[in-house]
Amino acid sequence: KKCHACFSSSSSLVCWMLTNTDGSFGMLHTLPPHRGMGLATCLVAYASTTECDTSTHHYCYVENDNSASHKVFQRCGYTKVAKVAWVVMKEGR
Repeated sequence: KKCHACFSSSSSLVCWMLTNTDGSFGMLHTLPPHRGMGLATCLVAYASTTECDTSTHHYCYVENDNSASHKVFQRCGYTKVAKVAWVVMKEGR
């Protein structure tokens, strides 16, 4: 995994995203006081260009009700291609 991050002028972590070993992006988050500044869009755009050698396809699972994240990925050229359902199974069953 790789971590992409933005820091404030006081060196505080304010926005981050992971690139998983399979090329998927995840855990994109911006702290509330720093939202609306384009930090998440910059991280996705940067990761999309710098990770191009390690994976042919980049993708991210985004919750249906997370419109802010949908907008960030759309701004960076990503399109919604499928709906995914997660199933949680208890060990031993």
